[in-house]
Amino acid sequence: MLELLNAKMTEEKPHIYEFGAYRLDTTNQLLFRDGEPVSLTPKLFETLRVLVERSGEQLSKDELMQEVWGDTIVEETNLTTNVSNLRKLLGEKKNEHKYILTIPGEGYRFIAPVRAMPVDSIQVVVTERTRTSLTVEEESAVPLVQAHRRLRLILGGVLLALLVGAGYLLLRRQTSPPASASRLPIIKSIAVLPFKPLVADGRDEWLEFGIADTLIMKLSDLKRLEVRPTSAVRAYNGLQQDAVAAGREQEVDAVLDGSIQRSGERIRVNVRLLSVATGQQLWADKFDEKFTDIFSVQESISTQVADAIMKVTGEEKQLLAKRYSQNTEAYSLYLQGRSLWNKRTADSLNTSIKFFNQAIEKDPNFALAYAGLADSYVVLVGQIDASLSESLPKAKGYALKAIELDPQLPEPHVTLATIAADYWDWDEAEMQFKRALGLNPNYATAHQWYGEYLLHRGRLDDALSELQRALALDPTSLIINSQLGQTLYVARRYDESIAQSRKTLELDRDFVPAHWTLGMVYSQKGMYQEAISEFEKAVRLSNEAPHLLALLGATYEKAGDRSSAQKILEKLKRLLSEKLAQPGDMAIIYIGLRDKESAFEWLEKAYLERSWVVRDVKAEPFFDPLRSDPRFENLVRRVDGKH
Repeated sequence: MLELLNAKMTEEKPHIYEFGAYRLDTTNQLLFRDGEPVSLTPKLFETLRVLVERSGEQLSKDELMQEVWGDTIVEETNLTTNVSNLRKLLGEKKNEHKYILTIPGEGYRFIAPVRAMPVDSIQVVVTERTRTSLTVEEESAVPLVQAHRRLRLILGGVLLALLVGAGYLLLRRQTSPPASASRLPIIKSIAVLPFKPLVADGRDEWLEFGIADTLIMKLSDLKRLEVRPTSAVRAYNGLQQDAVAAGREQEVDAVLDGSIQRSGERIRVNVRLLSVATGQQLWADKFDEKFTDIFSVQESISTQVADAIMKVTGEEKQLLAKRYSQNTEAYSLYLQGRSLWNKRTADSLNTSIKFFNQAIEKDPNFALAYAGLADSYVVLVGQIDASLSESLPKAKGYALKAIELDPQLPEPHVTLATIAADYWDWDEAEMQFKRALGLNPNYATAHQWYGEYLLHRGRLDDALSELQRALALDPTSLIINSQLGQTLYVARRYDESIAQSRKTLELDRDFVPAHWTLGMVYSQKGMYQEAISEFEKAVRLSNEAPHLLALLGATYEKAGDRSSAQKILEKLKRLLSEKLAQPGDMAIIYIGLRDKESAFEWLEKAYLERSWVVRDVKAEPFFDPLRSDPRFENLVRRVDGKH
């Protein structure tokens, strides 16, 4: 049995058109500008295809809408928006009509000269996904009618060759594997972008992100494939986002791009897999199903994508077919909760908890919803409206429930590891981290948080290894980039830490942790004015976070500005009286002021509160002035669990 791969061979139209600096490949649904791929949404591509294929013709608005949207009912403004976006994409300026002419009250005409080109190649696949490529030598441009005649002759010969070749291959299959002149490029990593709306004014962001999030979760079960996490792709949700450019930024081999529309009880999905190296479409499909069949659509997409890039085992097929809930209402509520959770604000987290609880009401055995609740309560720790004692027990209970319902979920194990580390139960934390990574070795957040845990334990080489692995999986993550710089600082690799922190600030110049790290490094190098500058930025950007104020005060003292240091000390005392500062903040400022007795007094209070400040006592350079004191050695032993 032969399967034509994205080659809708007709006797009516060529597959390649050239106009100006552009080449339109209608077979692979690609547009190139000066040889570089240009990303288009499916509807934008269809609009351009129809206009180009019928260049010179006046197309009425109704006719163009029928060609692009078929029987789907859409507003005329969708067509107007599409044409406007095409003009911008093609570089037309206001009131310029280089490519598309508007006929007021009537429709549109494509007016640029168009050259119809012969077919470059047609690729076929036998059942084992082996592909044979038949190439026709490219000729110079010819008039459209003459091109059609030549194309019919070419395609007739190609079809005959395919039939003969197919018979030969099918006979050979009984004795040896089929030969292949060309194969799919090797795909070891993939990014799944947020889906876009089929209709520009019909955005449904929780569904757009939710479908992508679910596909990311499913494909992540394939341990041979690196899948960028949802946090890495959230920024690529623009209507005109270039999918291939996003893939390059994420340093992946392929990118999955799609569009979606929910209309009443139906859902329409277009999806395609693109090679980042070439821009070539490797696979594409369309779905028009009842929303109650959304799980089947997701299963079909993930399975077909996996089949397109690797030979999937029976066990892997079972993982891809896994359904986390049979209840579409519960699933919709979960997607809305997860979308809010990703915003990480106190308000969005509290609202996400409501959605997760509603999902559980619809499906009491929905493990992902319980995992969402656990994640929400863990992230709420440190927020104004949630204390450690209130949030962590709730998070632990929901994480255990999620594992009870689905032992294969890695997320709740990471949550349990984080909780154990917060309580300084180091052995339990390590066990849970390793369990999570055993379930999903490509889980970037697990590598990141495990790296932070190893930093607390003073295992700096292992910490750097985990963070570098996390960064490979999520190269544009601000927090992972920043944490790598912080760990290089603790490892006393100061110049490397500066370079990494500056790289983080190239992604976001206002990212507070990167300024914080630079302040720490410059202070250790004796570059006090540079350190003060970085801490002042961090204080301003964080709305005067007390621990950053304390570090700024400590640096003023090192720079010889005792007056400024004392002013910050007095401010911290006021904040402490208002319960806006913590014992750890006071310990920091007193270490900077070289007041050992006060420093140890506040370190002891910070220890009793299990403050983050004392978790890093093993290796943090800031504590060096205290290391020779027996009281500090005793503190290190107690934090380590050796009383």
